[in-house]
Amino acid sequence: MPSGQFYILDKPEHSFSCNYQLDTVADRAFESRMLLEIQKENQPVEVFAPLSIGEEVVFVSPSGEAKNLFLISETDSHFIFSSRA
Repeated sequence: MPSGQFYILDKPEHSFSCNYQLDTVADRAFESRMLLEIQKENQPVEVFAPLSIGEEVVFVSPSGEAKNLFLISETDSHFIFSSRA
């Protein structure tokens, strides 16, 4: 999984090192779904504490593209977001 620095659109002071994955079809990027995995350790993840599964957050990618992503899972070590709930 590639990684990059993402931040929350309306809270740019909160940036995160994330692993992400785009679905691929015939070896081409297919943006029907993006997964974003944020490791909790050493990052300002307290901003996600009030979120419930299915809630939306707008993240900005390293390329400057804003993506609406939904919280789909929280584990002891990660928050996982997807562009499809």
